[in-house]
Amino acid sequence: MKHRPPSHSSDLEQSIEKNFNTAPQKYDFDLVSTPPADNDDWLMTYTDLVTLLITLFIVMVAHASFDKNNGDAGLLPLSTSIPRIFHGEPTGILETGKVFDPASVEANGVKTSDLSGGAEDGDSLDKVAEPDPEKVKRAAELQSAVNKAGLQDSVEIEVISNEIAMRINEKVLFPSGQADLSGQGQKLLEQIIPTMHEGHYQIVVEGHTDNIPISTDRYPSNWELSAARAISVIHFFENQKISKDRMSAVAFGDAHPIESNDSEEGRQRNRRVQIVLR
Repeated sequence: MKHRPPSHSSDLEQSIEKNFNTAPQKYDFDLVSTPPADNDDWLMTYTDLVTLLITLFIVMVAHASFDKNNGDAGLLPLSTSIPRIFHGEPTGILETGKVFDPASVEANGVKTSDLSGGAEDGDSLDKVAEPDPEKVKRAAELQSAVNKAGLQDSVEIEVISNEIAMRINEKVLFPSGQADLSGQGQKLLEQIIPTMHEGHYQIVVEGHTDNIPISTDRYPSNWELSAARAISVIHFFENQKISKDRMSAVAFGDAHPIESNDSEEGRQRNRRVQIVLR
């Protein structure tokens, strides 16, 4: 009997078929897309709005006035407090915690006024300007010096917003028609020198005359006379060690009267030197 050699082809086919059947199967998976991220742009707008509301509340509370003697809180109504806040009207409370009272200052001879031009009730609140408390204090010191010299009837001191105006009548400082300081005038100016040094303000010395013409070799007109008188006061201050860069002299002649020149009393008031502290 003859034997056939083994068939390699059939073995190979069986091996391939076996490997094919046992090969790991591949699976298809459904790909799920990632959900979109939430849009948080609204959060920024909401945060800004809350911040603004809190800021407004803090500002309103800070500008509210409280009356300890009143059972109510003393808060101003919104219709009043909001314009006072945003138009910048002072609340009447100084940095020192004391309430500014112009009446108490005027009782000592110092006049106080504002730049509202006589604003009546109902006018815009932003026209109101209370005098600077520091300037009021300096004006009271000047008034005390004037009272000490016994010249309160010839010297007027007024606080206008942020300026102190000291009007000195001609007869206190100068002989008639002259620009050389009298002894009485020098004594008065010596009394106010300490206040001039303490304040470190800009000092403007204004010369004023009445409308009666003057014509001399030394003073051809009221312009020269008013200028010479202002400069004479400047020289006195300079000799008292007040810095030059703080001072200036202005001549107005008869251009800015404070009274009518139709009467002797009015002309007497117009002949003056005005010292302005700014």
